[in-house]
Amino acid sequence: MQRGYYLKICGLIAEYNPFHNGHLYHLEMSKQQTAADYTVAVMSGHFLQRGEPALLDKWTRAAMAVRCGVDLVVELPVYYATASAQYFAEGAIALLDRMAVDAVCFGSESGDIELLQTVACALQDIDQKYGAELARALQGGTPYHAARQRVLREQYGIAFDFSANNILAISYLRAAKKYNISANLATIKRRSADYHDTAISGDIASATAIRGQLDRRPIDWQRIAAVMPKPAFKTLYDSSHYAYLNDFKTLVNSAIIRAGRSGLEQIRGVSEGLENRLIDNISNVMSLEDLVEAVVSKRYPKTRIRRLLINILLGIERERVQTAEQHLDYARILAFNENGRKIIKHVKRNGDLTLFSNLARDLKKYRKANPLIDLDVAATGIYSQVNHAVHIRSDYAMHPIEV
Repeated sequence: MQRGYYLKICGLIAEYNPFHNGHLYHLEMSKQQTAADYTVAVMSGHFLQRGEPALLDKWTRAAMAVRCGVDLVVELPVYYATASAQYFAEGAIALLDRMAVDAVCFGSESGDIELLQTVACALQDIDQKYGAELARALQGGTPYHAARQRVLREQYGIAFDFSANNILAISYLRAAKKYNISANLATIKRRSADYHDTAISGDIASATAIRGQLDRRPIDWQRIAAVMPKPAFKTLYDSSHYAYLNDFKTLVNSAIIRAGRSGLEQIRGVSEGLENRLIDNISNVMSLEDLVEAVVSKRYPKTRIRRLLINILLGIERERVQTAEQHLDYARILAFNENGRKIIKHVKRNGDLTLFSNLARDLKKYRKANPLIDLDVAATGIYSQVNHAVHIRSDYAMHPIEV
């Protein structure tokens, strides 16, 4: 991609579910480490990579991020947002490259870009040389990342923690290599809270912990306020609709029943009899979290099962994997500030994609059928059945929020 001569832009990849002090730290350190003047975040929409619905709708979360300092937020299509780490990373990295950013900075537990690069290269080699050995380990019930971790240690002498954000970091680096992007790559070491931490202490807490606090009664608003920037906390406090996975139980159960075994076999992520375990258990559980517990195994962790349920809900079939990339030629603007307006001009001048700000109007100019856009619209419609702050046709009615 051609790079602009007057804007130095750092690309971020996020869910902001919700935006908290850890995100603010990452934003500030990313600008410092890359010497960028402007930031654009590729953010998941209404459904997320770890198999959950977004707590708040995508426009509210995007505006929250912009009020806290991000200049421009665009949507990662839900096809990629609800995929495994590999495809999630490929979608986000491809979008940022096509927006002609100068750098991409992501969080990791490691914080060591050289180590991450080394591991990424080694894993590429491992997948090619030890594919049969990994397959045997998986058949024996060894989790995927545990099998790779063992080969990495025994054959390459590298001890590496396959924690949530380290896995994503490796995936970003491999995607960057696949697309041969010219942007500089950097990582920021996560502070204190791990993604899966459920406790709030100090001024940094995971989004998981914040969502957990919101699901308790009474809500400890003072504790939540301590770990969020004031503009983000105000938005969260003023919101009246929060969405959780269990809220979609009826919709997911209906999708499972309607698809049946043969239909479920076509869904992305279904393999080795998972469809049977889902059908056999849906009548025996009280919630989707209970269903996850009933289906989970050593080989198939909770995150993968939750993600599978979202894929069933949205009807995402594995055959789309082969054609998705050719349709990733657009970016949907969700929120921006004055600096974001400059980035938009930069992308129109130097980028290699179409920017959508008014979907109803812009699709008339776009004049192409695009299954990724259709899926985004459908995802918003489904999300609106639980979060009533969103209308079934909000994708056509809503314009980007200018802060």
